[in-house]
Amino acid sequence: MANSKACPEFNRQKSIKVHMAEKCVSYAEANKEIPTSYKSYSEVSKENIKLLPRYNLNNVTSETWEQFSNKVDTKLLQLLSNDALIDAPVFTDVLIESANEIFPVKNEPSHIPSPPCSIANDFLDKLAPPTVNININLLDKNSIADEHDESPGLNSSFSKTELKNVLSYVSDSAPGPDDLAIDKNVDVLQYADDLLLYIKGNNIDDASSKLTESLCYLKRWLDNHGLDLSPSKSSVVLFHRMRRAPLLQEPARNKKRHVVCMASDFFYPNTGGVEEHIYNLSQCLIKRGHKVVVITHCYGDRVGVRYLTGGLKVYYLPIRVFYSQCALPTMICNIAIVRYILIRECIEIVHGHSAFSVLAHEVSIIGKLMGLKTVFTDHSLFGFADMSAVLTNKYLQMCLCECDHCICVSHTGKENTVLRAKVQAHKVSVIPNAVDAYTFTPDPSQRDPNVITIVIVSRLVYRKGVDLMAAVIAEMCPRYPNVRFIVGGDGPKMWLLQEVREQKGFQHCVTLLGSLKHCEVRDVLVKGDIFLNTSLTEAYCMAIVEAASCGLKVVSTKVGGIPEVLPESMIYLTEPNVTSIVAGIELAIKDLKENKILCPYECNKRVRKMYNWMDIARRTEIVYNRILLNKNKSLGQQLKTYLSCGVWPFLLVISLIYLLLQLAEKVYKRKHIDIARDLKL
Repeated sequence: MANSKACPEFNRQKSIKVHMAEKCVSYAEANKEIPTSYKSYSEVSKENIKLLPRYNLNNVTSETWEQFSNKVDTKLLQLLSNDALIDAPVFTDVLIESANEIFPVKNEPSHIPSPPCSIANDFLDKLAPPTVNININLLDKNSIADEHDESPGLNSSFSKTELKNVLSYVSDSAPGPDDLAIDKNVDVLQYADDLLLYIKGNNIDDASSKLTESLCYLKRWLDNHGLDLSPSKSSVVLFHRMRRAPLLQEPARNKKRHVVCMASDFFYPNTGGVEEHIYNLSQCLIKRGHKVVVITHCYGDRVGVRYLTGGLKVYYLPIRVFYSQCALPTMICNIAIVRYILIRECIEIVHGHSAFSVLAHEVSIIGKLMGLKTVFTDHSLFGFADMSAVLTNKYLQMCLCECDHCICVSHTGKENTVLRAKVQAHKVSVIPNAVDAYTFTPDPSQRDPNVITIVIVSRLVYRKGVDLMAAVIAEMCPRYPNVRFIVGGDGPKMWLLQEVREQKGFQHCVTLLGSLKHCEVRDVLVKGDIFLNTSLTEAYCMAIVEAASCGLKVVSTKVGGIPEVLPESMIYLTEPNVTSIVAGIELAIKDLKENKILCPYECNKRVRKMYNWMDIARRTEIVYNRILLNKNKSLGQQLKTYLSCGVWPFLLVISLIYLLLQLAEKVYKRKHIDIARDLKL
């Protein structure tokens, strides 16, 4: 009762605090000076019972209901004009006063200890913005009957249908925080600076997913208004119907905790699709209870051990870059340090990324000879005709001979990997990339309504179709004066775009932003109406997913795994030639002018459902569980497998690596290596 203002103890405690502030005395001294009020709960309850009349509604006409509605409307508007706080009890008082003036009263009174919950619910639902559903339960919802007030035990003076008619005058477009776009299935209640989100779900995973989605929207709304949540003052409460509370996470005895080493030459601070994939996958695996460390080469002065968000541990090895951010493929020079890290971190699974990464293949081979399980994720497509493709494919075939499982980001990528690396199809799974749709959110207010803006964000290299890009810009700008191009990214082909812009005089319609940080990509995308991708080969284009998440219409070449990424309603597929790309852009411009486009927020919602990093982590976890069942092979069996690739000298390399590992064991025994402690945040 001390939380109720009707309780005498509430007023006493308030008086004690005022007395302490005014007299500068302690609580014990103020408690003695202000005596305790001795009243029972029943006495206080009787004092606050309202005696409400019961009305005779048998002969009420529609004109009478209209008079009643207008009377209530006038009183509420008067209270609102005086900045009064309209809560459920105040609204009930307004109803009683208006009903006393309009309706005839029955002889028998009715005691109601507090206002009916349907009155407060209906009224506050109307005052809330259309995208937020507010519920305040003052009584049990079962206390409101659907029939008239002759029903026994009825607390309300009106039926539900009549109450809805009374409240129909309140406009659905009442003022409120309309930009707080929380799902209608989530109930929101605010009092001063306190906020309550109430989520109903069929199971814990369903409710947790809805809560996470709501919190992401809420955080963005708070950031836009200069506000923030306090983690120390926030909590999650679980209501359930079971005798024992269900666990929010799977029990440890039913869930295997993996210790995974991500190995690749491509990682932060370098930016790209592989780097983002490794980082996001690692973060989600850590959230699911696994331990993840990353091995990569040094970047400038960044050498040694670094900790990233969520306790992700990264080893930047002192290895010099040979070409295009890749280390020199020596195969034996890094054996000692890689072995030390794998033992120190108690690694069970080595997960390599990218066929271009020499370090990923070296760590995988060393880990396999040490008896660890290996997984490889291929992010690219390769041809079969040119010399570089032949050499890369043979090198990939040799390195993947003993790999326990391979992951490709598209079905086209799987077919390509099976053919060029000669991996058995049952050992290859398709797990796509994903995008953080809560970061890449639409913002139509950033677009220029007077022009049509085409955004290009890509590495400016040959395989990204920069030659096609330059030709398309040269043809579109003279034909459509109201079209603007924004190009983000850098690379060896930047000179070509600069040359086209200078020679054609397109400085007013072509903007070259240069290299972009990943956190800046979203701010560039939201300025555009159309996103253009001119790749010549692509296993999975993450850029078009990020653009679609920001609500842009996507025009892309139909190569590699791109047709698998987005549905037809969200992308215009073209052939990799100038004529077809220009036709696709013109079709997108026509649909924009005729408003035949999806709502940007609907696009974001679809991307959230299609691609989610937690789902990618869950599917990768299934692969980890499966390969742990594989039996380790002896050195002779491994050499026999490597022999199947047809390169005899490679057996000497594997044998030399094995001998150096045995030598390292003699010089620096496993038992003398300190085991790293797990960082718990």
